[in-house]
Amino acid sequence: IDINEEMNAFLSEAGVKPLDERLLSSGGRAIWEAGERIGIPFRLMPKAIDSRKCTGCGRCPFGCPEAARWNPMDGLVRAEAAGATIHYGVEVEEVLIEQGRAIGVRSAMGKSIVDFYAETVILAAGGIGTPIILQKSGIDEAGKQLFMDVFVTVVGSNPDLSQVLEPTMSLVNDQFHTSDGFILSPYIPVHPKVAFAEFGPAGMLMKRKHMIGLMAKTKDDLQGSVSADGKVSKILTEADKSRLEKGAETAKKILIEAGVKPSSLLVSKPQGAHPGGTAAIGQVVDEKLETRIKGLYVCDASVFPEAPGLPPIVPIVGLAKWLGKRI
Repeated sequence: IDINEEMNAFLSEAGVKPLDERLLSSGGRAIWEAGERIGIPFRLMPKAIDSRKCTGCGRCPFGCPEAARWNPMDGLVRAEAAGATIHYGVEVEEVLIEQGRAIGVRSAMGKSIVDFYAETVILAAGGIGTPIILQKSGIDEAGKQLFMDVFVTVVGSNPDLSQVLEPTMSLVNDQFHTSDGFILSPYIPVHPKVAFAEFGPAGMLMKRKHMIGLMAKTKDDLQGSVSADGKVSKILTEADKSRLEKGAETAKKILIEAGVKPSSLLVSKPQGAHPGGTAAIGQVVDEKLETRIKGLYVCDASVFPEAPGLPPIVPIVGLAKWLGKRI
């Protein structure tokens, strides 16, 4: 599926461009300079951020308080202006099917069951939600595989550096993406409780204002599943473990060069950020993104046939634009 035109349209609409260098923290700049010195160069991460509004508060994961970042919720405003009706507080349970064709969805609204009818149904509940709905609708082949863009975070301490006040993932190095299946980008836990979950007591005790870190995000194998009852299983293969180890070791090398004390280095538990592959093209949907149930389409990361190992929002929106033109 060629979605280059649609992706480029989104890049333009969202104002995606490299992050303004002035928004780098002392920790981010130290990582950038360290990478240059040891032959692992970083570049400013392309971001959908208006640098004129961004204050570098570092609260990106919680929603931008300055409205400097592209917000997908803006699409709902445009949809309503175009005549769409949006129902909030509704949880889709399954697709209604009649004579092999989708005719709507059955939903829960509080304790009530509400049916919505339509000639076309597009599921976009994400890599976890979509396969659950598909399986409840009789498409048992969904959810048999799963990628998560599995990553680890490596952090260390330097009293002269801080990474707290900068946009998340401000830089990127992708030179190892093709050869070793990982990318590197600055990242530290957003809250002490998160640090505890990722690193244990040592992470929670490390002062965040003196913490700098790198995420090693990998292109993981499709080993995992999502069941109809919502249970998620993710298995790390030996290849996955090797990618994570190589990424962590490379991150350590950069952080030490940036001035982190080697004795302070911590490596997080493996985590997942971008679930998908659970309704893959060629397995659950065809090249039109349609399931074997006529009129039932899927349009989210679950249709990706393999892990990108990269932030997936641009191709997701590109697919949405592409499908919208054809329906």
